[in-house]
Amino acid sequence: MLSNRISSDRRTIQPKFYKKSESEDKLNTSPKLPKLIYWLGGMFFAGMLYGALIMRNTGVFSQLNLIGSAYIADKQNMSFIGIFISSVTSSGMFLALAFLLGFCFIGQPLAFFIPFVKGLGIGSYMGYMYVQYGWQGVGYCVLTVVPVVIISTFALILSVRESIRLSNTTLKSFLKETTLSKEILKLYITKNIILFLFLIAAGIIEVVVSLLFGGLFNL
Repeated sequence: MLSNRISSDRRTIQPKFYKKSESEDKLNTSPKLPKLIYWLGGMFFAGMLYGALIMRNTGVFSQLNLIGSAYIADKQNMSFIGIFISSVTSSGMFLALAFLLGFCFIGQPLAFFIPFVKGLGIGSYMGYMYVQYGWQGVGYCVLTVVPVVIISTFALILSVRESIRLSNTTLKSFLKETTLSKEILKLYITKNIILFLFLIAAGIIEVVVSLLFGGLFNL
């Protein structure tokens, strides 16, 4: 009898120790994490596919040919610091856009399409490299582009997820005529700072792979 009473008391007390904080509850207002991550990842790959397919358009290819050849020439002449800054800046613009949209109560649909736009740019660039340089372009992308894209896209998708969550919370606060708590804003900013550190790591990796493999291809 005593053991049964103790176990029942534990069942009633234990949830209090595992209760989520108020800031976590308010931020978790978006669709379930796995489903949202899958949707955002699907948007990125859809953008990549569309970007690769538009390279079949001769008009688009001729335009990207000028941009792509100039970019490759500039990158080959860049210092390692220049490559690092270029990598962090290009990825950081997407992260900054997602960050700012989180404070807008109608920012959800715009934030949702950010991975598509990033995928569109990467897909068109990889498609251009294949059409222009064949398998050498594929090898160049696999060794110097894909490792950086994996890290930067992972950080971007997580940032967009947090942006959609905060945007939902901002909308609720707007409708209820309340203000966001400092805890929510602090948590949001902290998460994005951590994600920006991923971009710094991606920039360092791009410098390393450019040093190791950049000279292996005649582009």
